[in-house]
Amino acid sequence: MLLLPPSTIHEFAFLEGTDGFVASAAATSLKRLFGAEPEARSFLGVPAVLQMTATGAEAAALEATMRLAMREFGANLPGREFSLGAFADLIASWFVRAVRGVRTGVEPARDPRAGLVRRFVERVEARFQHHDPLAVYAGALGVSVPHLSRSCRELLGHSAARVIQDRLMIEARRDLVYTAMSIAQISFRLGFTDPAYFSRFFAKRAGVSPSDYRAKA
Repeated sequence: MLLLPPSTIHEFAFLEGTDGFVASAAATSLKRLFGAEPEARSFLGVPAVLQMTATGAEAAALEATMRLAMREFGANLPGREFSLGAFADLIASWFVRAVRGVRTGVEPARDPRAGLVRRFVERVEARFQHHDPLAVYAGALGVSVPHLSRSCRELLGHSAARVIQDRLMIEARRDLVYTAMSIAQISFRLGFTDPAYFSRFFAKRAGVSPSDYRAKA
């Protein structure tokens, strides 16, 4: 089982015959869980690979929940959005319990830069579609642009600007693979005013055009 928090750059390459599930949930849709379990946010905030027996009770419980969520998604009945939100809570709760089991006693990082970078990533998560300049992010966080970018480089291995660009790419890839929206619709949804500029932005970072990426997915 893979846990991929927001802003975790990833791409799946499935071998022939692979069978499984991919569930995506916006952090904002888990407010009820975070309100009931304050530490859930920290448990879900770090990437994890969870190893367990495929036929075990825990894996079976997650598979059953995933299958029910898929059936609800495909049925498109009244109340679908509410039901899917409940399934998102159940799936996230499963991962919280699983991660808690292997990370008991882990304390949050005390490095002040880690707190700054975390708050920056959270703000990017909420604002990436607005294309705010780095100066706006830095001002909201009470630091200078050089300090923000330096902190990101030292902790994440790349610049603050790259964090924003990568978040846009995550969303673009997700829309291209999991939705039927046109390239122009995706462009406007992500805050680009010109679909041609979006296509150039995507191709520069993915190495292929949006349409070619969708065709190969």
